[in-house]
Amino acid sequence: MTERMKVLAFSREAGGAEAIAPICKILNSDDNLLLLASGHALALFNDRKLNPIEFGYSEKVLEGLCHNKFGTLPERLLTSAASLPHIDMTERQLWQWAQRKNIASVAVLDQWQNYALRFSGQTPNECLAYFPNKICVMDDLAKNEMIEDGVPLERIVITGQPAFERLQIGPKNSPPKTNMLRSKLNISTREKIVTFVAESLQKDFGNTLGYNELTTLDAIGTILSELNLNHLTIIIKLHPENQLSEFKGFIKKWPNLNVHLIKDEFLASEILAISNFVIGMSSIMLIEAAIVGKPVISLEINARKGPQLALTRCGVIPFIKNHGEASRIIKSMLTDPNFLSAHIAKQTSWSTQIGATKKCLSILKK
Repeated sequence: MTERMKVLAFSREAGGAEAIAPICKILNSDDNLLLLASGHALALFNDRKLNPIEFGYSEKVLEGLCHNKFGTLPERLLTSAASLPHIDMTERQLWQWAQRKNIASVAVLDQWQNYALRFSGQTPNECLAYFPNKICVMDDLAKNEMIEDGVPLERIVITGQPAFERLQIGPKNSPPKTNMLRSKLNISTREKIVTFVAESLQKDFGNTLGYNELTTLDAIGTILSELNLNHLTIIIKLHPENQLSEFKGFIKKWPNLNVHLIKDEFLASEILAISNFVIGMSSIMLIEAAIVGKPVISLEINARKGPQLALTRCGVIPFIKNHGEASRIIKSMLTDPNFLSAHIAKQTSWSTQIGATKKCLSILKK
């Protein structure tokens, strides 16, 4: 399928890099790939042994790299569609460059969020001004919501999200491995672990949502502390854009809880493996937790908008907007086995597309 198809690929964000990495892996095996990256994507691609080249947008540098690799310009452009316009415009610049050079472009969506922002510029008159030829999306929910946001139907194709495949078919973590991970964190096997998945909401969206990673963590810690359960640990899994200094004050805030701050010392999959419960707001890591069978709670306390997480919008998990409801559900999840079983059963009713990598490759080829 990939024979003689010269592909240029790029991502900046960790989530976007996750989404295209399985496709890049196949292309790279045939030496048909020129992989460029910046930001958090560099580390992820290096971790997957894909050897990216660090790149800040310059058309002259770009075309020089292409000629060094292929002897000509590429036949296809593959990117993520993950960067917010005020953070990075490289994906959009590459789509425009590909259009000028008559190179077919494909972008792969990683999340059910911020659809219009992904294809807009930094000013109001650049709303939905940047598009690749085709956008590979997760499912009908993403497709329909994108159309509502103004993304043209003819650009959208449902493929599934390639990063989810390793979760769907990957090996389960064995008890010895999870015990080893707990040991590294000095967490005993009798501890229940509640993982809070932080995001960069305060930095990216200010007060527009009505909540952020700090207010949500404060609510969770207070609720768990008031439950006063024995052997309860909170892992705070930071987003790549989070600063440790913002969260250090939480370590000793609740004396009856064991609190651990994790930035990038462990993979997200390792943290999920040892977690008993996963709580957050709208991170893709909540979707990943549901795929591997972990009970998930999304909190959007004092939300000024509709639910941001796909699982909530589908009705798979509740839309929790106030502290009292958050307290009731968290308490029930941790102390009522029947409530927990029903919650997990409802989560299990939701599934993602399979064969996403193969479908994305097919779109790229066409």
